[in-house]
Amino acid sequence: MAVKPVLASSLIALEEIGLYEERARERLRVGSGCAAVDDALSGGVVYGQDGIYNISGATGDQAAETISLHLLISHLLASSTHTATLIDATGNLDVLKLYRNLITRLSTRNNDHEANVKQATLTLDRVKIMRVFDFEGVVEGLNELVDELEEKDLPRGTVMDSQEDAEEILDLSVQAKTEKKQQTTRQKAEAGMILINNLSQVLGLLLKNNYVQGQASITTLVRRLRNMAQQHNLCVVLLSWSVTYNSDQERASIFEAIKARPGLGKSLGYLVDTQILVDAVPRRARSQGNNSDMVNVIEVVHSRGSHQAGKFGIFDVTGDGELKAVV
Repeated sequence: MAVKPVLASSLIALEEIGLYEERARERLRVGSGCAAVDDALSGGVVYGQDGIYNISGATGDQAAETISLHLLISHLLASSTHTATLIDATGNLDVLKLYRNLITRLSTRNNDHEANVKQATLTLDRVKIMRVFDFEGVVEGLNELVDELEEKDLPRGTVMDSQEDAEEILDLSVQAKTEKKQQTTRQKAEAGMILINNLSQVLGLLLKNNYVQGQASITTLVRRLRNMAQQHNLCVVLLSWSVTYNSDQERASIFEAIKARPGLGKSLGYLVDTQILVDAVPRRARSQGNNSDMVNVIEVVHSRGSHQAGKFGIFDVTGDGELKAVV
């Protein structure tokens, strides 16, 4: 006998819908400080669920890296409890540039230069940098971060002398878990960011030698990052390089002038919550082919989270490394 169908609207109360919408509006979101970029990201990046982003830009171009840098600055300045971990696989991380941009951002709020210098220095104390050289280094760096987030005090490989010692350690473990649950409210007020620059650097050779194994490694990595993000209220920003595709391949961008797509394959775009492509287009129609008159474009090419695919913004990167919206 067939089951009589019911309307989906009858299974959810208006109060539940209102509560969901209210929580969505109150959710922490930080932007880059550039209106064009933030509009494309529906206001900025989020933490926890839907908080995995991949930003792909042309090799050697600084636009994608500059966006990630300003997202990091906004994250750090949003709260004095916010922390960040930078996993650097390129060796090109410019800490002085980060410091200068911090000073610039702080100066828009306060004219006291000495106070800004002090705050910028204290802000850098909340940023940890891990220099890695391969994919295994990225995994080891994440292992260390997980240990720190979970506050694991028991050294690995500890050998217990007796059953009594084992029971004592077990009791301490249970107590630690209980205390951790009691601190849930405090922990939710804190937020962290993981920035990995650059995935293509550590996965490119692996994909070239064994594409299937490389894609499996990407899948495992993103799943682990998603678990970390949801458990510890993190925003994860992955940087990678884009590649130019042939005319017979599926177009990634809505712009005719952009012949690029994310370089680590389609699977990464569907694994992360938001896939972002950063490239350049002619400033004006008549400047077609004039490489000196180009503007940067940030475009959401895939989204299953809080950003709408197809949204874009036009911006410039100044000589000081600042983002400027193009009207």
